[in-house]
Amino acid sequence: MLCVGCGGRSSLENRYLDAASGGHDFAVAGSAPVDSSQGSKPSHSGGGAPSNGGALSAGGQGGAVSILAAPDPYRTPPTFCSVAEWCGSNANFVAIWGSSATDIWIVANQVGDVAGSKMLTDSDERSALLHWDGVAWNAVQFEGTHALHSVWGTAKDDVWVVGASAFVQHFDGKTWSALPLSIGAPVDFTSISGTSSRDVWAVGWGRTVRHFDGAAWSVAEPTQWDTFRSVWASADEVWVLGDKTLNRFDRTVWSTVDRPADSVTSTVWGRAPGEAWLAGPAGLLERWSSNVEQSNSVPYDSSAANFRCVWGSSDRDGWAVGEKGRIAHFSDGKWSAGPHLTESNLNAAWGTQGKTWFVGDNGAFLEFDGKDFSASPIATHKLNRLWGTSASDVWAAGRELEHWDGNRWQDVPRPGFRE
Repeated sequence: MLCVGCGGRSSLENRYLDAASGGHDFAVAGSAPVDSSQGSKPSHSGGGAPSNGGALSAGGQGGAVSILAAPDPYRTPPTFCSVAEWCGSNANFVAIWGSSATDIWIVANQVGDVAGSKMLTDSDERSALLHWDGVAWNAVQFEGTHALHSVWGTAKDDVWVVGASAFVQHFDGKTWSALPLSIGAPVDFTSISGTSSRDVWAVGWGRTVRHFDGAAWSVAEPTQWDTFRSVWASADEVWVLGDKTLNRFDRTVWSTVDRPADSVTSTVWGRAPGEAWLAGPAGLLERWSSNVEQSNSVPYDSSAANFRCVWGSSDRDGWAVGEKGRIAHFSDGKWSAGPHLTESNLNAAWGTQGKTWFVGDNGAFLEFDGKDFSASPIATHKLNRLWGTSASDVWAAGRELEHWDGNRWQDVPRPGFRE
């Protein structure tokens, strides 16, 4: 299950880091499909890393080179330099998704016009979509100034990205293609998720819910008006979370319940069919059973601290994190308070293979190995997102981008950025 959010501009000293100088490709996508494989990107055979963790041979300019089976982003950082000769020191990494350690997509907002872009906007608010293929970083920038909000997929040849002004694009493994909805007025999409290539859900402003069945998009709107922030889907049901409501689709009809007036922004954890958990205010966790609300309080020293994120690895293991380092753990059918290890706000949780990681403001980082917690800062700025493919391939993103290789966290530097 995936749970599935500034520095100053820095000079490049009259250097452009583009495909010719750095070995990184840049693609510009508009209404027509764009082949993101064009350029000098090295290619490798076999479709992925060997399972024994050995090295692959990559062919490209200058002959074959040896690369690591797992990503080494420190050696080949993401290059997204603007035409104004600065690199993305002001970027905000807001979403991560991938199908494997050699297929990772990251949404970067506020990057400006990427060097090599054919569609110049002179807007600092422009987004870019970064891709790690196990060999190098590549950047895709779409036509216009649409802010990108969410990326999700089912495989390396089935990836979706959504954003403002009804922006929806699909990647088939070779090209990005615009997919106009042609249903309803343009809206800002905030989140996309699903269960398969024939069950894709996109939600957004103005009670917007759209469903893709593998052939066409359709409208599927709950009854109450709201701004929807996230969507969670399983084979049995779909949960859509808004600012004021929680909406459940049981694959037949929609039901809606109002959230408390002081509810906070949260993710949704569908623990079991008909049951969802949300982060709540002042020490509360909201439990929704079908259309019946039940708020659960977790004992803690500071009842004023709000929860921010709920994530679970299974129906028997869940975590909630929030302000002032607040942690709660769900096991044996109940919630219990976790240790207080930091005063920084915690924003995300993710885990696998018996380990769970937590990140937050001021570069806060906690690790739980199944028995004990450890704490140490891994960055200097706010981290909002966690995602990974294994215990040796975990990504943390926010105002910085960090990678865990199984032994240590490693900063993914921005070319040209100066502290």
